[in-house]
Amino acid sequence: MDLCEIERMRAALARTPGLRTRLFTEDERAYCDRRTDPTERYAARFAAKEYVGCQRSFQTHEAPWLTHSALLDAKPQSLHPGP
Repeated sequence: MDLCEIERMRAALARTPGLRTRLFTEDERAYCDRRTDPTERYAARFAAKEYVGCQRSFQTHEAPWLTHSALLDAKPQSLHPGP
């Protein structure tokens, strides 16, 4: 699994305010923004999407940013298609 440094994500989100909308679904943003430090959650979701993107790019050349959502339900699950 890929890792995304929290401080690097924090800097990217501060530098580029529209990044949240480009990379994360509405549900993901709502989940992350409820947290004390949403950057930790954004970094985790970005890492999951980056991993899926690497796997899918070999097959479809499709970017997973808004086509896949990294959310947790009652129990942790793998990445699933977004809305």
